[in-house]
Amino acid sequence: MDNIIIDTYQISKSIKKTAKVLRLSESKVKKELITAGIISTPLSIRITRLLALGYSVPAIAKQIGVSIKVINVNIPYSRCRYKKH
Repeated sequence: MDNIIIDTYQISKSIKKTAKVLRLSESKVKKELITAGIISTPLSIRITRLLALGYSVPAIAKQIGVSIKVINVNIPYSRCRYKKH
């Protein structure tokens, strides 16, 4: 699926248009493009840096003043982001 998203985005240059054509959410398209390294935003870069420093997703959301959902859309897909307690 990610190759279809990337190919469609490279033609349209629009997350919104890509999502509409593929009948996906804009969040899904954005997250796939961030994961593939096709796009980055100041927010996604800031979040990634804070994650690398060891901050949790809830802590980042609180610090930046956005929801956890916003944080999750702006970070690449990865395996097991959860810390063991």
